[in-house]
Amino acid sequence: MKRHVICETDSKFYAPTNVKTQCITNALGCIKEELDGTAHLECSDTFEYKDMAVNSLDNLIKERSKKGLGLTDAKECACERYEEKPFNEFLDAMKSLLQRIHSEPSS
Repeated sequence: MKRHVICETDSKFYAPTNVKTQCITNALGCIKEELDGTAHLECSDTFEYKDMAVNSLDNLIKERSKKGLGLTDAKECACERYEEKPFNEFLDAMKSLLQRIHSEPSS
């Protein structure tokens, strides 16, 4: 996505880092919202990678919710608590979170 999605130079995105275990699903929701919101408005994407990522994140959130790992209303899990970063750093945070999830033992 880094090579194919081009954002305005001043675009910033909430980039979940150091995510608490109970906030993982919320962090995925934050990433999904940023891709579907800010990135949709401020980034060009001729191959629709953003849309594919949003769909994948939506499925992952639903899958986690079925396992009892759904969204929470805890303030500590709010998107706004994460630092806003440029798109490439946002993607790095997304990649790191997804790697963490996929390295978790299956339930």
